[in-house]
Amino acid sequence: MVIQIRAMRPGAVTAYISAPQFWAMNHAVAETETDMHALVIGAGNQCEQLSFILPTRQTALFRWLLKQGMKVVKPMTLMSMGEYHEPRGCYLPSVGY
Repeated sequence: MVIQIRAMRPGAVTAYISAPQFWAMNHAVAETETDMHALVIGAGNQCEQLSFILPTRQTALFRWLLKQGMKVVKPMTLMSMGEYHEPRGCYLPSVGY
């Protein structure tokens, strides 16, 4: 079952996460890091367990997640074929990214 959760401000969706309980299908985007914080908290309130990939170059988000009690389970390397353009904003990539 895929769950989608959104963070909203009046009149706009500012973040969403898809399949927060299954890291291989999960991905998320947010306009700001604060929006991602709200999204992760909301997903944590709706799911028994969260699981996702986080590029650790997003150091402030990584540190915040550790302070919230999340744990690193499997360090991996983000690789791409060809030229890589890092997305703007805050994101959690999927395996198929």
